[in-house]
Amino acid sequence: VLSAEPQHTKLLEAFKKLAQDHFWEIRVKMCDILAEIARTLGQEHLGSILPDIRELLSDEMLEVQLSASKSVVQILDLLPPEDLKELSLSILKLYQSTPKKSEEILSQNFGKLLYQLKQRKDCITDSERLIEAFLLLIKPLFNSTEKSIRVNCAFNFPAMIWILQVEGFEATHFDFVSSNLTEDIEVVFPIISGFHEIAKIGCKFGDVK
Repeated sequence: VLSAEPQHTKLLEAFKKLAQDHFWEIRVKMCDILAEIARTLGQEHLGSILPDIRELLSDEMLEVQLSASKSVVQILDLLPPEDLKELSLSILKLYQSTPKKSEEILSQNFGKLLYQLKQRKDCITDSERLIEAFLLLIKPLFNSTEKSIRVNCAFNFPAMIWILQVEGFEATHFDFVSSNLTEDIEVVFPIISGFHEIAKIGCKFGDVK
């Protein structure tokens, strides 16, 4: 039986080479499969590609940065607390500096992002500040004129409630459901599919006025 170690070594070498390719389009493609590569390598070898991930998040091309940020969100559960905080901060700064260009990616992934920050808040310093900063970017997305972004927000709506722990979830946020998110049937469907998740959280709709 062949050892998995040489295979991991070859995969690492190929990733590092292509992640620094001269053509930014190649670097974007590597970002697209970054999460799959990280999970294939596992936590044991993840530290070997963290420097490359940091470089991709600060790439000279915005397209590379955004693609990297999307994949990083998919592997936050694999990261040690300090790396989780560091990379989350990098993503936050990227989205703050490019709000329009990053809103599609943020609307797709904010559920997973906030979940990891909240789930591991006890081992991440200033996690609440990080969450609050992301929420400032997320809330306007519910009012987006782009249907695709509102659909994404509808899918992630239960995560918003969980993050804010129900009792801290202001009634005004449910206005998003009754107004902006329910103007189109394509947006209504994911809201309906998420109601059972809201129920699991323990939210009492009768308490929301």
